[in-house]
Amino acid sequence: MSSGFFVFLGLAIGALALRIYIYRNHMDMVERFRQNIKPKLTRVVQVLFFITMAVWAVVYLSADKSQPNNLIPALKATFYGDEAPK
Repeated sequence: MSSGFFVFLGLAIGALALRIYIYRNHMDMVERFRQNIKPKLTRVVQVLFFITMAVWAVVYLSADKSQPNNLIPALKATFYGDEAPK
């Protein structure tokens, strides 16, 4: 067996031990998280998703229709500079 398997097994056992520890000693904090923070985080994720979709809709609708494939090279040039992969 490879050493990667033993690392994975150790991480799995550690995660299980951590879960049991949290369940036994900190369940009140977990319940407060579920009741107070989780709904707010869910709403934040939803808002970010819709903002992202709106921005992409604006980009799509404002793109030049005569050259539909120019967006990807422009994004690559923005993020990679002159070393943009072709």
